[in-house]
Amino acid sequence: MQNKFLKKRLPDITAIIMITGAVFIFFNNLLTGEVIATNDITTNDLLFFSFPIRFLYAEALKAGEILQWTPYIFSGFPVFAEGQNGFLYPFNLITCYLLNPVQAMNWFLIFHAILAGTGVYFFIKKISGNGWLSIPVAVAYAICGSFTTGHTRHLNIYAVIALAPWLFLFAEYYIKKFRISYAMFFGSILGLMLLTNHPQYSFICGFITVLYIFLRFYFGEMKFREYYKKIILFFLIAIGISLLIGYAQVRDTIQLSSFSIRTQENLTEKFTGMGSLPWNGLLTFIYPYFMGNAGNFTFKSEEQYLFWEYFHYIGLIIFAFALIAIFKRIKTNQYVKIFTIIAVLSFLFALGENLKLYKVFSFIPLVSSFRFPARWLIGTELSFIFISIFGIKYVIEILTGVKSFVKQSAGKKAKPINKIITKKRDNVLSRINENKPYIIGISLSILVFFDIYTMTGRGVVTSNIDLYYPKDNQIINSLCGGEFRREFTMGNVELGMEVFNRSRGWEGDKTLYKVQSQILPPNTSSYYHINTVCGYTNLCPNYVYDVWGDANHPGIIRKIAQVKDKRTLQVMPQFVTLSRMWGVKDFLSYYNLSEPFVLKSDTMGVKHYQIDSVFPRAWVVKDILSTPADDRKSAEMLISDKFNPLEKAVVNGEPPVLPVNSENSKAEVLEVNNHSMKIRTFSPGLVVISDTWYPKWKAKINGQETSVYRVNNSMRGVVSPSADSEIELYYDNGNISFFLVLSLFTLIVVFAYGTFDYFKNKKLTSGI
Repeated sequence: MQNKFLKKRLPDITAIIMITGAVFIFFNNLLTGEVIATNDITTNDLLFFSFPIRFLYAEALKAGEILQWTPYIFSGFPVFAEGQNGFLYPFNLITCYLLNPVQAMNWFLIFHAILAGTGVYFFIKKISGNGWLSIPVAVAYAICGSFTTGHTRHLNIYAVIALAPWLFLFAEYYIKKFRISYAMFFGSILGLMLLTNHPQYSFICGFITVLYIFLRFYFGEMKFREYYKKIILFFLIAIGISLLIGYAQVRDTIQLSSFSIRTQENLTEKFTGMGSLPWNGLLTFIYPYFMGNAGNFTFKSEEQYLFWEYFHYIGLIIFAFALIAIFKRIKTNQYVKIFTIIAVLSFLFALGENLKLYKVFSFIPLVSSFRFPARWLIGTELSFIFISIFGIKYVIEILTGVKSFVKQSAGKKAKPINKIITKKRDNVLSRINENKPYIIGISLSILVFFDIYTMTGRGVVTSNIDLYYPKDNQIINSLCGGEFRREFTMGNVELGMEVFNRSRGWEGDKTLYKVQSQILPPNTSSYYHINTVCGYTNLCPNYVYDVWGDANHPGIIRKIAQVKDKRTLQVMPQFVTLSRMWGVKDFLSYYNLSEPFVLKSDTMGVKHYQIDSVFPRAWVVKDILSTPADDRKSAEMLISDKFNPLEKAVVNGEPPVLPVNSENSKAEVLEVNNHSMKIRTFSPGLVVISDTWYPKWKAKINGQETSVYRVNNSMRGVVSPSADSEIELYYDNGNISFFLVLSLFTLIVVFAYGTFDYFKNKKLTSGI
C-alpha cells in the first residue's frame, strides 16, 4: 500500500523538488541576505518604494499592531489603504513578524516562485493526465521572465501571478466534479489576490479564468444550459468567500482611491495607454532582449521601466512546444483551442493604444483607470505555458509511436468511420517512456532550466542592502531624532537619471547607486523614521500632491521653485513660507540653493541645506477662509502674498464656527505615534495641525467627539473651544482586528472543509 502511494505521488514529489531547486539556483544570493538590485532610470520600486513600508509594517507587527497610518511620508499617509504591501496577506503576517525585513522580502520572492510552479504542475497534470511530462512546464513557469526579471520589483504583482494557476486548477476541478469545496478554494485564491492588492493583475487573471470556464463548456461535452445553476452557485460561493477574506483591504482601498486620480472622469489616453505593447512584442517569447536590456543600458526606449513590463520569456523549448501544440492539436484538443483563444485575446488587449481593443473595459470605473495595457501579456504567457504540455505529448507520441487516421466508408450513403491505428516504435525512447517515464520528464526539465537560465539568469542582479540603506550616512544620521522637523528631497529623479546613465544600467559596477541613496528617494526616509513631505505611492489623494507634488504631478511647489541652468534651483519667498508652514527645515538636494538656505554638507554631490526656523507641528488661528472641498485651485491660496498661515487658515469644505474670543497662539503636541496624537491648546480658535488630513482621523476634546476639518488643502484642523483644551486625535481602524480574524478564520474553514470533503469522497470512491 505504501509503495503504491509512493509510486502514485512520486511525480508530485519530484516536481516540487525540481521546482524548488530551480528557484533556489536562480535566487541563491537572496538566501545569503542580498537583495534584488535592479533599478529603472529614477528609482527602485522594490527597495525605495516597497521595502521601507514593509520595514515599518514589520516594526508595527512586532509591537502588536497592524500598521494603517504612518507619519513618515507625505506628512502622514494611510499605508494600509494604499495596500500594495499586503498587510493582511497571511504570508506577510507570518514572515514579517518572525524574520527581519530583508529575509521576509527575499522569502516572499522565493516562496511565490515555487508556489507558481507548483500550481502550474498540478493544473497541467490534471488536464493532460501526465505528471512526469508536466514537470518541465512547471519548472519553466517558476523561473520564467515574469518571476526572475519582470516583476521582482513589484511584490503584489508577483503574488497575484503566482496564485493565478491555482485559480485555473480549482476551476477545472469544479467543472469536472461540481463540488462546493472547489468553489470555496477558488474563492480563497481570489480573496488572497485581494489581500495582495494589485487590482489590475487580479482583474486580468480573474477575467481570463472566467473566460476559461465558459470556453470549457463551449468546447467541452457538457452544455452550459444544463449546468448553469451549478456555475451560478460556483460564482456566488467564490465571490462570497473572496469578500469575506479581502473585505477590509477592498473597503479601505476604495475609500483612498476615491480621493485619487484613479476616479477622475477625464483620464487621458496618455495615462491609460502608457505601456502599450508594440506589435512585435510577441518576440519577447523568442528573445527577451530584442528591444535591448535596461540592465546594460541597451534598452531602445526612453521609458526604461517598460523593460520589465515586456519581459515574459518562458524559454525557447517551451515556446516551441506551445507552437507545435497549436499547429498539431488545435482541432482535436479543447484545451489547446481554449488557451489559444486566451493567448490571442490577451495579446490584442496588451497592444493598448496600438489597437485600442482594451477600451472595451472602459465602462468599468476602476478598470478604466489602469495603466500599462502590456500587462495583459500575462494571459498569453500563461496560455503558452499551459498549451506546451500538449506539444510535448505530441512529440513523445511521434517519437515512440505512429498514429494514422484512416477514413473508411461502405458505399456512398454510409457514414465515414475514423479509425486510429497505433503502432509502437521499438526503440530506446519508446522503452524508456513505457518503463521509466521519469527519465524523460527529468531530462527535459533540466534542458528547460538551462534554456531559461542561459537567457535570463543575468536578470537576477543582487547586492548588499547597505548599498541602498547605508548605516554610516552622516546626512541621514543628522536628521534622525531631536526636535520635530520634516525633510524635503529635491532632484532625486534627476540624480537617479544621472546615476543610471553613468552606471550604464545595473549589471556592472553599482557603486554610484550608493550616491542615489544619499538623497533619500521618497519613502526611504521612513526606514530611518525621518518625517518628510515627500512620498511615492500608487494611490495618493489629489489634495496631497496638489501642494508638494509626487512622481506624476507637479503641485503648486513647481510654481514657486524653478530649475535654472540644470543644477540651480531658484525659489520664490512663498517657497520658504510653505516649507516653514509644513515644518520642513531640511532639504536634500541635487540642485544648488542660495539664501536663506544654509549649506550644511555636500556628500558626493548630494547637498544638505537648512532654513533657520519652521512652524511647530500645531498652532492656533482666529480667522478662516472657506473653499469648496473639491476646489483643486484652493491650494494656490497658500502661496498668495496676502496669506499669513499663523493668522488665518483655508478650510476646504463646510467651515466651522469659531469661538468669538478666538486668538492666534501656540499649541503643544503632548504625544504622537502612528495612530494617535494628543495636543494642548493655549487659546480658543482653530487648531491647525500640519499632519495630513484623512477622513479616518477622528478627534475628542476633553472626552467629547468633535469634527476634524481639512484645512490648508491637506492639513488637519480642530476647533478648540477654550484655552487649555486637550485634543485627542485617533485613527479609526475600522475594526481591522475583527476583519483580520474573519479573513484567517474563513481560510481555515475552507481548508478544513476541503480536507474533510476530499477524504469523504475518497472513502466513498474506494468503497464502490
